[in-house]
Amino acid sequence: MLDIKKDEDLANLQPYLLFESGKACYIMARTSLAFAIEFAVPGLLLMQQAIENLIKALLSQNGTSWENGRRGHDFMILLNTGAEKISVFSMILDRKDMCRLLKQLMEGYNAQRYGESRHYLDRKDTMMDLFDEIVYLFVEGFMRGSPRGVKAGEPIILIVPKELQSRFSRKLKQRFEVVDALLD
Repeated sequence: MLDIKKDEDLANLQPYLLFESGKACYIMARTSLAFAIEFAVPGLLLMQQAIENLIKALLSQNGTSWENGRRGHDFMILLNTGAEKISVFSMILDRKDMCRLLKQLMEGYNAQRYGESRHYLDRKDTMMDLFDEIVYLFVEGFMRGSPRGVKAGEPIILIVPKELQSRFSRKLKQRFEVVDALLD
């Protein structure tokens, strides 16, 4: 599994990756929450993830580390960790309405924690293989059903930043074609 904090070549990408994934989760959350009630739960989970990633992007950008484990997901702890260096954190902490929402999101997150999946963390290769296969099946099913989708036997293209391609592709067993995010 990629550990950006231990890989000096990729360490400066951490804030960017957190920021971009936070923005992507934000877009997906807003879209999900704009639909009927059946998308509320995934929308709220995406909202939580967007906020967490954006907080951690700012912490990382400012050279501030955070705890791993349960405390590493607690918005109030994360915001207080960086409040001295990052003025936007103080602004958020001063707003009771924002703090109330963040606390409610955290309560929901803690109720839906993925502790039952923890045993896979000791078998990362197995977990990643299963994750790749599950995603491949979903993506393949979607792409094959799309009017402009790929034909049987063609690889499915994934856009991955060049710096991460070797890490991403390692042990990738599915028929994905990995291309640079900045296409010519």
